[in-house]
Amino acid sequence: MAAGIILHECPATYITPESDALVALFWDCHSQLPTGFGCGILRHSLPRAGGLEDQDNLTMDAFKVIEAEALDGLNEKPKEKPKEKPKK
Repeated sequence: MAAGIILHECPATYITPESDALVALFWDCHSQLPTGFGCGILRHSLPRAGGLEDQDNLTMDAFKVIEAEALDGLNEKPKEKPKEKPKK
């Protein structure tokens, strides 16, 4: 291997089928809610029958992480283009 070459692995390969299923389940139970300052997320159903106490902890903890990441991505401000320096 030549010096100076750095190999990177795509982070998408770290998403397991279980993680992908939890994200799909999250969006089955939630929807985007436009707000005055960006987007919010509204839970409209639970993954299983019953109340919050009847849900399994793994799924509900995963939902908290997914919601935080989704809100971060939905409300991310577009990056400004760098200003061009005036030519002399």
